[in-house]
Amino acid sequence: MTTTTIAGDVLSQNVYGGSSNGITKLYAQMLGAKIAIARGASPASISATLLAANLFLATHDFNDWSALSSSDQAQVLSWQSTFADYNSGLMGPPHC
Repeated sequence: MTTTTIAGDVLSQNVYGGSSNGITKLYAQMLGAKIAIARGASPASISATLLAANLFLATHDFNDWSALSSSDQAQVLSWQSTFADYNSGLMGPPHC
């Protein structure tokens, strides 16, 4: 499997969990943000969120979603929302 295939699977939200899984949503939005950064967008407005989400994902994956506490689920969804805002141009660099 190529990294392009994996990226497509993550962005489609159909392979690593599903669209109702908050960690799956986080994967997709976080990947979009990392692609934007790799293409030259400034990460300044999301650097703390990237760090926190990366630390969380070092010990959790999509299989853990239903076992998370409600506060942990809310945190994951907050990170996902921050990345969605970044990817949409609502914060950080403007949307292209």
